[in-house]
Amino acid sequence: MNPGDCILDGFGQTDSLGSRTEYNGSVFEKEIRQIGANYRTRQTIISSAAEHKTIGQYLEKRIDR
Repeated sequence: MNPGDCILDGFGQTDSLGSRTEYNGSVFEKEIRQIGANYRTRQTIISSAAEHKTIGQYLEKRIDR
């Protein structure tokens, strides 16, 4: 894998989308999972030298306009 390349994967789940990107010695793994029609979760894990450095988790709500 080259720096900046991205792999998209559903991690075996039909309701999720995942990606993995390597850049400058760090690995960025992201997952988005749909929960019903109005909510989704996002998780980001940033690793360097096989050690988790940052983990971010978000819950997002769809706003109808």
